[in-house]
Amino acid sequence: MAHVSITIDERRIKLRMHTLHEMLLDLSPVLRQLGEIVHARAMQSFDEGKGPEGGAWRPSDRVRRSGGKTLIDTGTLRNSINVQVSAKEVRIGTPVVYGPVHQFGSGGPLSGGTAQMVSKTIGRAGKKGRGSKGSPRPSGIPARPYLGLKLRDWGELRTLVAAYLAQH
Repeated sequence: MAHVSITIDERRIKLRMHTLHEMLLDLSPVLRQLGEIVHARAMQSFDEGKGPEGGAWRPSDRVRRSGGKTLIDTGTLRNSINVQVSAKEVRIGTPVVYGPVHQFGSGGPLSGGTAQMVSKTIGRAGKKGRGSKGSPRPSGIPARPYLGLKLRDWGELRTLVAAYLAQH
């Protein structure tokens, strides 16, 4: 009669579980890599004038008037994109106050504090909602997303996380 014997060395399992537990307490190495991928995609968006999914940004009034690239006048917004990593999270964003307006659009006419903030920040204070010849400004600012990932990027992120967890 044939016998099959399975021996489980629980010490090895406990050691592996302990190692995994330690890795999960500080995910900053892999989160830094993930953040750098998102940062690189943001720089690509600025360079190409396209959102993360490839949709071209509507040219800004400044670009239509005098050329250049949309969302790159002084480079302040582009150069402010940063990655902040802790043991449990990664944040990619900008401290520039008008960043969210360009990422998400204003959705309609700017008013109140938002209008003042955008006007002061991008140098249009004093125009009171009118263009240089007194014509009303178009309502809202279109979304020009610069932060995000392409669908195919998610596979790369999954591979990075799996490789990180398998390294020990």
